Amino acid sequence: MSNSSITWGILDIPDEILLEIIGYLNARDMLLLSKSCKRFHSLVFDEKKSLRHLDFSEEGYLNSISDVQQYFNSKKKYEHILKINVSNMYYTRPGDMLNTIGKAKNLVEINIIGLKFIDVMQLAIFLTPMKCLRILSIDWPTSLIDNRQCCEMLKLPFNRLTKLTMTLCDVKYKTTLIHALELCQQLRELRLLQRHENILPREGDPWLTEPKKLENLQIAACFGSDTEFLRRIIVDMLPNPEQWMEFKSYDAVDTHHFYFEKNVEVSQKLRAKVLVDFNPFTQSLQKVGCGLFFQFLLREVVEITNSHKALKKFCCLSNCTLDYMCLLKINEAKQLLKNPRHQISYLYLSHNIEPECDVYLVGSAFPCLTKLILSNLVKHKVTSQKETDLHTEVAFKKRRTSLVNDTETPDLSSSFAKLVKNTPHVSDLTLSASTLKENEYWDLTALYLISGWTSLTTLHLVNLPIRSGKFLIEIGKQCKNLEKLKLENLGHRGACCYKNELYQMLAHCLNLKDFSIQQDNFGQTSTIFTMFGKNRKLRRIYIKSLGTGNHTTGDLVLPIKNLVQSCELVLLIYEIQGITQATCDKLKSVLQRLKNELRRPKFQFEIVRWDYGYNGYQKPPRNFNLHFVHKDLLLPYRFTDSLFRLDCL
Repeated sequence: MSNSSITWGILDIPDEILLEIIGYLNARDMLLLSKSCKRFHSLVFDEKKSLRHLDFSEEGYLNSISDVQQYFNSKKKYEHILKINVSNMYYTRPGDMLNTIGKAKNLVEINIIGLKFIDVMQLAIFLTPMKCLRILSIDWPTSLIDNRQCCEMLKLPFNRLTKLTMTLCDVKYKTTLIHALELCQQLRELRLLQRHENILPREGDPWLTEPKKLENLQIAACFGSDTEFLRRIIVDMLPNPEQWMEFKSYDAVDTHHFYFEKNVEVSQKLRAKVLVDFNPFTQSLQKVGCGLFFQFLLREVVEITNSHKALKKFCCLSNCTLDYMCLLKINEAKQLLKNPRHQISYLYLSHNIEPECDVYLVGSAFPCLTKLILSNLVKHKVTSQKETDLHTEVAFKKRRTSLVNDTETPDLSSSFAKLVKNTPHVSDLTLSASTLKENEYWDLTALYLISGWTSLTTLHLVNLPIRSGKFLIEIGKQCKNLEKLKLENLGHRGACCYKNELYQMLAHCLNLKDFSIQQDNFGQTSTIFTMFGKNRKLRRIYIKSLGTGNHTTGDLVLPIKNLVQSCELVLLIYEIQGITQATCDKLKSVLQRLKNELRRPKFQFEIVRWDYGYNGYQKPPRNFNLHFVHKDLLLPYRFTDSLFRLDCL
């Protein structure tokens, strides 16, 4: 028999190669694989290599405590687990999770962000037996406890840590947190995420003495609503402050994040041009040796890679543009410092892109950009008083003329057009409008140019002053790989002006998996649920609409029912004003019945009814766990994007 006629199957592959393939799967996928046959069951649960790193965080809402317990139901399994990540999981009993993970005494790295400890004592009881633990990501407990008792309990586990990431919700006793951080004498990386409440010193707080130095610390980062208090504490903990560098935007009033790193490598070409010496006498909080402004770094890199000087008059990389921000991922900024020709993948430009500005030079310098965040696309900037009077009048009329820009064509020679051409690999785009000056107005025709990024998989549009959604149709036609679409408050107040175009766009987005829209006065929503029936790959939907025009009735039930039956949805969140309580209850009962009939226990849903009271909209109670774990859909992009940039996720 000829060898060419032999049929090979996956089970003919040697175990050594199969183990390498299994290593690319997450923990949930490995569970599904283990149920396919005895051989795969043995490879998943009996081989040490398969058990070492367990990650349940990817689409964590699909996992449950029973999934985790299958890896911890015998010592032969959990004694080989070195790393586990259960952040973003949907669970209801934190105690069960702690008791399960707590069996693995050999764990080196744990990420349990989202799991709420009762108090510091419970945290200490969980961590103390894990003598190998070095990397920890947790939510800091908010319950009160005596400082000395806290330090005594956490002394051993915290002194072992080399990397610590903590989320802070509402720290009432700040001295407890500071004393806990002082215990981390082996710590090399510290990252703090401040959520919801501010933690500035309140009236009656004791005066805090200077904390102990963390002699081994190399990186300290924080992001939050107001980090001024944490900045003062962390700066005082830095050993040898003259050896540290702060990465920051050119914005002296921004207190939402900070990032310090020790002994950063800088190439000779850039050292004298991009580093700024801080004066401790004039800037008391800047005790570190030097600082790096992202604008300075990018400007010099653009000049090096383009072999000519970048224009200084318009671009956000100019020294004089104090109002604009330019942000990079920290790790990529460090790579640029070492090698100006390094290709970055992420760029945030909070900068008005005017037709003749030179922002496209940044695209020329980094053609491999994949994630891009932009602000306003400005059609004209007036310079003289005569032009000001003329164009203010024209802009005034255009703002009040419906669909005025739909008859115009985009300027293919503009800076934005060149930027699209120079960054062909962009797959993740966010466009968020901000306030314009009186002598400026939006270039709405430029929105048609977005379809030129044919590799787009993620699109997020925020606060754009559109008159219609015709550009959305072009995006749907050209961007065939679009998987995630998020729309927030497009157009002006009043009726939604882009519903029909959105429906036409969705008909072309056959690969769409995640859809999110927050739009007041969206009108009848039953149509969009009907349109979703063509998007068979949809997995997550979030719709929020308040205001007039949402007088929905029982006809909403049928399209939602058909949608759940036709798509493999794992999440549906629907928040609306105007729906009756009877319809709301009926929707919930129908979805629960479908969940059981279709045997889809992983499917989650929430129907939220908003009432309009005397004092405005009455916010309904929420399923906290459900909303918390889906932060990429529900939280404003500025928060999640900042976590991404500081590498804290």
